[in-house]
Amino acid sequence: MRGETPITSKGSTDTVDVGTLSGLTAGSTAHAEASWLHWPALLDSVAAANAAICDSQFPTLVPGYSFAAATTLANIATPCVSTIFTAASLDNIVQRLKLKRQQCRDPKQHLSPADVVICGQLAALKDPEIDADKATDANLAAIRARFSAIQQQAPFLGLLTLGSTVNRQNVSYFQKSDLSTLIKGQTTGYGVNLVASMLYHSALYSGGAFYERSYTDATTVQLCTPVTGTSALKCPQGAIGAPTRQIARLLFTESRFYVLPGKLALSPRIEYDVATSKLAVRLPIYLAPSTTKTLIGGLVIGYTTHGTGLAASVFIGKAFSFL
Repeated sequence: MRGETPITSKGSTDTVDVGTLSGLTAGSTAHAEASWLHWPALLDSVAAANAAICDSQFPTLVPGYSFAAATTLANIATPCVSTIFTAASLDNIVQRLKLKRQQCRDPKQHLSPADVVICGQLAALKDPEIDADKATDANLAAIRARFSAIQQQAPFLGLLTLGSTVNRQNVSYFQKSDLSTLIKGQTTGYGVNLVASMLYHSALYSGGAFYERSYTDATTVQLCTPVTGTSALKCPQGAIGAPTRQIARLLFTESRFYVLPGKLALSPRIEYDVATSKLAVRLPIYLAPSTTKTLIGGLVIGYTTHGTGLAASVFIGKAFSFL
């Protein structure tokens, strides 16, 4: 389930996509894109150094469990990365191990052959607990700093994307020369974009250019006219005048990064329309984690120099990711 709604008194009549200059954010939209990826193989020495940290440090934080055993038995598919060494991540692993141990002891559980093997391995291990004396904020920060130092040796990921968008919206309007007849139809807009991205040091940096042709409606009004032969009125709603075509030439820059892994992530974006000198700033704040600690909801604060000004919306169902 995905959704986003504005935080205003007008409710659903407001623009949902706050802080953007794009005119292709409503209606039915189709996207197509092609990408060129530059991702050099991780240096063997870097991968080995990362693994050495997990092999040496994880058993001191969760005594009796190696990193490989804990993630395998807890059914967590994760590489050896710095985000493992946070209080939230360690607690997630421990809680999942405990839950699995409880399931293994439940006679009503129907275990698969693979689960029988896992339960046998868990039975030979002690009940998992985090060593609070060693899993201090300072110690975990020091461990993550070691990953950061190693990451300086790692190559970056580069991505070049060429995309296209087709957008169709339903419109209702009155011709200025005939306000008695409501015209219903559709507008079709399109856009093309070129985006360059770089994933480096656990953060994404990107920038690019968009060309868009879209349509904008005038304010919707209600016009009442008599029904022929009766005293009744018909009052259709629509804009006065056909939708106006607009051209946008947008430049943008964006970054995505974790502030607190599993708790808080940001994705600030700035857009500038060189055709109209308009500026927009959009700041999605991801702070609603799922049961797997994936951030899937939060708040968007947006500002445009022309139009809606400062606005906000809430969203759910859109997971934070770098790509």
